[in-house]
Amino acid sequence: MTRAKAWRVVLALPFVAPAIAQETCQGNESFNQCYERIYTAASANNGAKVKEETQTEQKLELAKAQTGADTAGTATASTLTDLAPLFKAMGLLSNAGENDGTLAFDLNFLLPVQDNADKNAQLKLVANPAPEPLTQLVDAFPENVRAARKDALQKNIRTFGDTRIAFTYSLVNRRFGRDMRVHRATLEPLYQGAIARATRAEASAAQGKKDLALQTLTQEMLRAGKPAAGADDKPFDSLGLSDVQKAGLMAAAAEAARANAVTTVAIRNELNRSRIARAADLVSQQPQLLFTLSHDLRDEIVGPEKTSATLTWEVSKTNLTSFLRGAGKSCTDSAVAQGEAEYVACASALASYLGDEAENLQSQGRLKLSASYQRVRALSYSYPDDGVTLDLPETDRIEVAVGYGRPLKGVRNADRIDFELAYDSNIDNDTSNKERVKASLTYTRRVGDVDMPFSLVYANKNEFLGALDHQISMHFGVKFKSPMP
Repeated sequence: MTRAKAWRVVLALPFVAPAIAQETCQGNESFNQCYERIYTAASANNGAKVKEETQTEQKLELAKAQTGADTAGTATASTLTDLAPLFKAMGLLSNAGENDGTLAFDLNFLLPVQDNADKNAQLKLVANPAPEPLTQLVDAFPENVRAARKDALQKNIRTFGDTRIAFTYSLVNRRFGRDMRVHRATLEPLYQGAIARATRAEASAAQGKKDLALQTLTQEMLRAGKPAAGADDKPFDSLGLSDVQKAGLMAAAAEAARANAVTTVAIRNELNRSRIARAADLVSQQPQLLFTLSHDLRDEIVGPEKTSATLTWEVSKTNLTSFLRGAGKSCTDSAVAQGEAEYVACASALASYLGDEAENLQSQGRLKLSASYQRVRALSYSYPDDGVTLDLPETDRIEVAVGYGRPLKGVRNADRIDFELAYDSNIDNDTSNKERVKASLTYTRRVGDVDMPFSLVYANKNEFLGALDHQISMHFGVKFKSPMP
């Protein structure tokens, strides 16, 4: 069996179905129709019988294999910025500490590079549907007219007066990115090894039975003086053979189908037992390295326009690169495809690495580090009637941020906690707005299909706190999303 064929066999394995009685061929069926029907039924039947045994074996193996991952209450979970889902569509955008009312529109149809299948580039338009006047401008007005002037300024802001257009490129290679095709050559020998181990003797015998049955069909047709070409697609009753000949051919087709089903079930059982298929799940946990170029388009009342370039690195503890460079080095041996000792060592290493987190890979903790260079345009305001003059010089800024988040339980859609700390400082001689420090701690409560975040926000200057539902003190505030009534 070739490597490509083996891969297709793995992807085509039938699902487990309830047990059914053993089937035989019918006279109104062709050889091929009968073979496919009985093969499918026998595969499902045998799969149902072994399902419980396989699950029991897996539990026993996991009990012995807790050396490579966190266990019990420390199971990891999902968080901050898995950009793979972000690349798929348009909808609500939100990170820890950000306003979850921001809307993002997918503009990938404007990118000719999306003609290829990689889709590791994203062009999007992010819009704030509730823009507000610049805090520094509002605070510049005398206190006795400040509220009235803020209301007046608010009315002059366009609906999309605070938007951002951003292009993000994700590096895709063996170390970064979550493209399954990049890792196909690495994973294929693992599946090949499972197939080889499961079908050591059965595969050739099963295929031989089908070939023999087809040869018998051809011989019987020729012996009866009938055309043999296409006979395997004609109903048995229309072949013009004797009842004895038809019965023998139908029995041969059914036997060959059942034998081949045994092979298929053996492959499925080996994949379940060894958990080799979990190696493919690790691809979705690969580290990500992303470059983003963005420009903020703002009404003057909202604030100066800004251009930024950002490099982001995101990593989780359990991923394919980590496995292959550490506990799973044996899985890179080409001999794994033979299904012998190297394959056994690889399967054992994978089970140990995943431990009892195998069902929770999509919800493990994520660490994010980012650094960005920003250029903020100069802007001047003048309201002589109120004696207000505000000059904001052009500045170049550097921002670094670190974030981490994980669920409070090792299950999908669990409540989670996210933390993000950002430091922003201009690199010019301007001392009026030298540095910004902002931290946010967010608890997200999952109720049905709705996330309800509650955030505690700190900033070293109150004008950097952003939109809050309640300000606790000069530097602290909270914001939350109430459940829908």
